[in-house]
Amino acid sequence: MKKVIMSVSAMLVCMFVVSAAMAEGPTMRVSGKAEIWVEASDGLDSNKGDSKMKANELYVTFDGKFDNDVSAKLKLDGADIVSNDGKVTSEKIVEEANFTFKHIAGSPVSLVIGKDEMPFGQDYDKMLSDPLVHNFEIDKVWGLNSSVDLAGIGSLGAATYYHRNSASDRVGPDNELGDNYAVRLKLDKLIDAVAFQASFAQESYSELSVTDEADVTTVTPKDDETRVSVGVVIKVAPVNVAVEYVGVQNRKGMPGYDPALVSVAGDVKVCDNVKLHAKYERILEDADDAVEEDFFGAGLECAVADGVAVFVEYLNYNSGDLKDASDLEVADGSTEDSVKVGVRGKF
Repeated sequence: MKKVIMSVSAMLVCMFVVSAAMAEGPTMRVSGKAEIWVEASDGLDSNKGDSKMKANELYVTFDGKFDNDVSAKLKLDGADIVSNDGKVTSEKIVEEANFTFKHIAGSPVSLVIGKDEMPFGQDYDKMLSDPLVHNFEIDKVWGLNSSVDLAGIGSLGAATYYHRNSASDRVGPDNELGDNYAVRLKLDKLIDAVAFQASFAQESYSELSVTDEADVTTVTPKDDETRVSVGVVIKVAPVNVAVEYVGVQNRKGMPGYDPALVSVAGDVKVCDNVKLHAKYERILEDADDAVEEDFFGAGLECAVADGVAVFVEYLNYNSGDLKDASDLEVADGSTEDSVKVGVRGKF
């Protein structure tokens, strides 16, 4: 079922992009974004050398409009065509492929159908390295994402989506719509310069086991993962500060694996072309409730041309171990410091 929806959605968006380019009614806009950086360190990853270059983003986006309330988007990422180990990735190439319907039947309700980011956590302006909290966002998934405008208050979002358990051979089938959901309340109109959000999400997990002798496949449900997020963003020119807390129970269906994380990020606009960035994050616990570690980074962003910015970033992992941000697990053989220099451009 998932593959059918993925194929149909992508095909419909592609058809719309072509028709929008040829027809006089619908309009289409093509945009792009690229980010390339070099990271230097002292044994950051003992398996891959002390420095690396990476194309983190190679986006091409097709935006089309039927009218003010109906639109479509197809967003591709060339950086995901080949993974770090040289293997060809699959649907990761498609970042977004969806239709958006705003103000349905004159109501304050909007609906996004297709591949999109689901309503969990708060948006942020990232630097070259993603914060650890970014790994708890529900991004690049297929589903139904709705939102309701709350006049003078903010908005309420709700979504259900497909979720791939893992790339392992021992996982169950992809979850169906309804097995995974997320809700988010955003209060960004009550107080000038202050935006608050609270989110809740639940994901189902299962494990696949095969008995070789009888050639029998068994799918065993695992515990549901639940997560909450609360955050606030304060914007008082020239300073922006974002604070977020994420707490998780049964991470990836593992009972007792209950990590929690606090993230603080901010930037200061020094002048029209220069920004200073800083972030601090703290892991509060791991599966054994024994890890409390700090991570921080600071950097400079300089706009050198219209749509082009150069970044220099210093990262410190206040530990003898570098965290695997996706699972918040310790990985041996890492270091505490690294420096990134990169360029990001868009058109």
